[in-house]
Amino acid sequence: MLSALFFMNRKGEILISRVYRDDVNRVVASAFKNYILDNKEIRTPVKTMSNATFCHIMEGDLFVVAIARHNVNAALAFELLHRVVDTFKSYFQVVTEESIRKNFVLIYELLDEILDFGHPQLSSSEVLQQIITQGKARYDFSKNKSGLKVTKQVTGAVPWRSADVKHKKNQVFIDVIETVNVLISSSGTILNADTSGRLLIRSELSGMPTCIVGLNDKAYALASEARRTGRSGGSGKSSGIAIDAFTFHQCVSLDKFDAEHKISFIPPDGQFDMMKYRASEKISLPFRVHHNIQESADHLTVHLTVKSTYTHETFANGFKVKVPVPTNTAVCKVRVGMGKAKYLPESNCILWKVWRFPGQAESTLAADIALIHVTSSRAQVWDRPPISFDFEVPMFTSSGLIIKYMKVVEKSHYQAVKWVRYVTRAGSYQYRI
Repeated sequence: MLSALFFMNRKGEILISRVYRDDVNRVVASAFKNYILDNKEIRTPVKTMSNATFCHIMEGDLFVVAIARHNVNAALAFELLHRVVDTFKSYFQVVTEESIRKNFVLIYELLDEILDFGHPQLSSSEVLQQIITQGKARYDFSKNKSGLKVTKQVTGAVPWRSADVKHKKNQVFIDVIETVNVLISSSGTILNADTSGRLLIRSELSGMPTCIVGLNDKAYALASEARRTGRSGGSGKSSGIAIDAFTFHQCVSLDKFDAEHKISFIPPDGQFDMMKYRASEKISLPFRVHHNIQESADHLTVHLTVKSTYTHETFANGFKVKVPVPTNTAVCKVRVGMGKAKYLPESNCILWKVWRFPGQAESTLAADIALIHVTSSRAQVWDRPPISFDFEVPMFTSSGLIIKYMKVVEKSHYQAVKWVRYVTRAGSYQYRI
């Protein structure tokens, strides 16, 4: 598949490389070096030069570049690059130019396990840390000197989990974490709204259990598209909600999802993202905003009303609102219905904080702002930056995704405790003024 893998800095210098095929050498990388130096802002992740295809991602100030001579699956190449970076982070926390120079022996060992003649072989950091025990490896070989356990795990049908995992208390935690992004015009029209979510699972189950998760019927997308595109699901619509895209962890059985509309999987031990998804239709916004701004040459009046849309039993935590003000603000008097607000001259904004914003509640902010008179030569037009929000709302999902049930099936028929939590956080949540 891949002919070579390079780590390069912004100067185009090769920090470390691994060449897997004879059709590519380090000289070919000079073409990508010239591409880096000639383009200050590189926006194309795939570039064809010198009869070779370069797929790259950015990790800080580094370029992680995969080179191929033949037609390759670009999605698989990018997934591999991200897996390589995540694996490096599991060993030495951050991937920088300095960390690569300090760990080049470890990196070569990892690359030899991850890729064999350019074909992906093993990218699970949990298993790699049992084979390569440098860095932050957690595996204790004194318990298994023969290495048979590692061999069975790597070559078996479930490489991400060992069969002899034991816990005193069997329990599994599911967190449905969503980030809502919205941009609303000054007239109240929603210009853009989407939700990015993930099902974060922490498994503390003994043996080799099979977990089955059922979502609300509205949330199912076209699993046939997931089968066609690998482990990623394409767009699919159903009654009431649309999931634009979703991806599963490798432990999920796509066959059962396609046939039974159930997410069946044998979980890795510990914490992992079982599913990631994105929705952009019929998004439920946790807050509604009405604002009125009156501006004159020497005075500005701001009136902001915020109403929560979630239930009475729920409270938003860490509610913050930043209301921009002109740079020539002299005096700012602020009144709020709940919480505290103050003028921050260094940031040219009013910061309004409410520790716990109750559901189905309404609160207002009123500000009287005196402006410094400036001459026409110094006058600057206020560009009116948007009002931005930050919050975290537990037991609320913006997309409408709900977990209906979760079952744990194991041969020993033990009882497992299941916990489910929901939380919606603000991403880019802005209102134009």
